[in-house]
Amino acid sequence: MNTIKCRNCHQWTDNDKPQCLYCGYEHHHEINREREILKKPLRTGFPFIKIGKSDGWPIKAGKYIIFFFQLIVYGIVSIIMYIASSVVH
Repeated sequence: MNTIKCRNCHQWTDNDKPQCLYCGYEHHHEINREREILKKPLRTGFPFIKIGKSDGWPIKAGKYIIFFFQLIVYGIVSIIMYIASSVVH
């Protein structure tokens, strides 16, 4: 029998069971929580401003201007990263 010490009641209990036999504490709560976090897709890419279909034309115009400057900044950062990585190698 594979036993572990319960973190809640400090009694030795069966590790094959999902919960402590004495207090009902879930043994693998942290592991299950980490698995759920790892199942979520990672957010990759640059955080561009969202332009909605229901936005009014002044708001859309402002968002397009912000989007344009975001593209310029991300382009400059990408070029700097490319140059830095090519110099290192």
